[in-house]
Amino acid sequence: MTLPEPSAGSASWRESNDYLSTRTTAPTDLDVLLTLFSDSATRMTFRAAAGDTSRGRSCGEWRTRIAATRSKPTTSLQSCLCR
Repeated sequence: MTLPEPSAGSASWRESNDYLSTRTTAPTDLDVLLTLFSDSATRMTFRAAAGDTSRGRSCGEWRTRIAATRSKPTTSLQSCLCR
């Protein structure tokens, strides 16, 4: 199993997408990979502090993009998304 280059995934404010590839076609190996995805999708939990940190980074990136494209950022949406 390998993670593709240059990025092993992508993220937006709404979701995260992780990518991997494998050269195997053996059903047992594919079952293991699908089980890993299932476990991460249904049983994974995050610490609240980790979520707050990630939200802060995303909001900072969003503010930077808004500031670069507009002379004055929209504060109502900003305050709604980035507490």
